[in-house]
Amino acid sequence: MPAANIQVNNGVTVNKHSLTGWMLVAVLVVYGVFSMPFPDEYGIPELIIGVLLILVCMGQAFTFFVNIGKTENFAWLIPFVWMLVVPSFIGIVRWDIGDIIRDIVPLFYLFLPVILIPWAKKINDSDFVRKFYVSAMVIAGSGFALKYFTTQEIGYEDLGSGVFMINLKYYSYDPTVTFTAIFGLLFALMLFQSASKGKYLAIILYIAVSLLAVGALGGIAQRAPLAILFLCLVTFMFRYARKSLMLVCIFIIFLLAIIVYFQDVIFPLYSLLVEKSEAVGVNGKVDEIELIINILTDSWFNTLFGLGWGGIYYNTVLSSEIRFSHSVLGFYLLKTGFIGTAVMSLYAIWLIKRYVRVFAYTWRNDVTQLPLLFAIGSAPIIAMLQPTYKTLSFGLILTLIPVLYFEMQVNLNKKLSKRK
Repeated sequence: MPAANIQVNNGVTVNKHSLTGWMLVAVLVVYGVFSMPFPDEYGIPELIIGVLLILVCMGQAFTFFVNIGKTENFAWLIPFVWMLVVPSFIGIVRWDIGDIIRDIVPLFYLFLPVILIPWAKKINDSDFVRKFYVSAMVIAGSGFALKYFTTQEIGYEDLGSGVFMINLKYYSYDPTVTFTAIFGLLFALMLFQSASKGKYLAIILYIAVSLLAVGALGGIAQRAPLAILFLCLVTFMFRYARKSLMLVCIFIIFLLAIIVYFQDVIFPLYSLLVEKSEAVGVNGKVDEIELIINILTDSWFNTLFGLGWGGIYYNTVLSSEIRFSHSVLGFYLLKTGFIGTAVMSLYAIWLIKRYVRVFAYTWRNDVTQLPLLFAIGSAPIIAMLQPTYKTLSFGLILTLIPVLYFEMQVNLNKKLSKRK
């Protein structure tokens, strides 16, 4: 139910804040501050998150059944139903019920962008998304990054001197950490172009949380997220060069100042990343995919339908029995076969298509959204290399794609109505 509404120029009432939105904000804050990406056991924070998500989904289910048949977007629940039902039946026959549930939960997270479509269509308010939902995402990422430093008992000055993974709780692996590193830095640079006395504090804050997140990534020598951060920064400045070359020069001077200040950390960290790349390469991920394909080709049933939810296999790369893959592609290929992977591909195309449209629109018309879009785009890329697809925040980050897509449609409709 809406908590407040705003009236736009064309007379259409648009939901500004919703109970669903606030519950999702609460989920993110509790998740990042009190929980962990892959909980060893379930306590009060996980209980709160679970209850809030159940309430959210109940509300979305009610909206779905009320509006069933009125929009083509709900048709994308069909892949979710297939992926939920078919591999579950196979898993019940073959595997332990506990392992089945552990595989189904990430599936639920992955399909949050579809489950939350009713909310995404109604919210249409960038103020709520930017001020609260995205801020909650940054709080979660900052919380995980801070917990990484406290559990490792290290400081920023220790970065680059080694890989710190003692008492590892996988805090740095959560997608919100990379999200915070990218969004925080780019958003601070964007604010810098129109800095006023009121914005200086925000600039300092976003730079601080970005550096905190970068430190958490550097502490375990996370190559992919740091490389993506660098590429996003270069692309962002390239786009701004079209707007103001002088502004880009200021950006570069500002970044050089940061590099000089943190040179005792940055250069050793860079050397560490190079050494890791030379030592482990892609860290056995290609071998893992080849192993999964070999398992699937053992029988025609595995080829078509996979091992099912809960499936366990002996990973020769890790020399142990596990039930996951480091790649989202490998995971769903292993558990659902080529048919399930094809179904998932349709869903992936649905998301990618909307992301590309929003990115193209933003690139041309509204560069202020670019920091957010760069941060969103990092999540699926990293999920191809790391098991971040199993986290709650992965689905909540992807949910921003339909939110921004529907917001773009509303803005385009406003422009068309003004022309008429």
